[in-house]
Amino acid sequence: MPRTGTHRPSAIFSGPSPPTTLGASKGRQGYGDHVTTSADQAAPVRAMAPPRRWKMWMLTCLAIYPIITALGYALAATAAGLPVWAHFLILVPIAVALLIFLVMPALTRLFRPWLIR
Repeated sequence: MPRTGTHRPSAIFSGPSPPTTLGASKGRQGYGDHVTTSADQAAPVRAMAPPRRWKMWMLTCLAIYPIITALGYALAATAAGLPVWAHFLILVPIAVALLIFLVMPALTRLFRPWLIR
């Protein structure tokens, strides 16, 4: 059924108005009532190459050995009656969480100059 009455596009589309150029010689572009300048735009960021795999391997070994050793001794002292599979069921999630959330971020910050060489 066709509509009757006047057609007002502004009543149908209530979103922001399309981009308009305001003062093109000054490099300003507006979107609705927000105006950005070319100085607001960030400079392009140069992507860094990821660290070499052997360096990450060494850092991970350095991180995981003390975690597994300490957790292994702690579980041996507190849960001596559990079977080996149960020890690993407890040890692995704790070791991975410590490694991912605490140890590796700290080590990568500490060893960053070496990692990016």
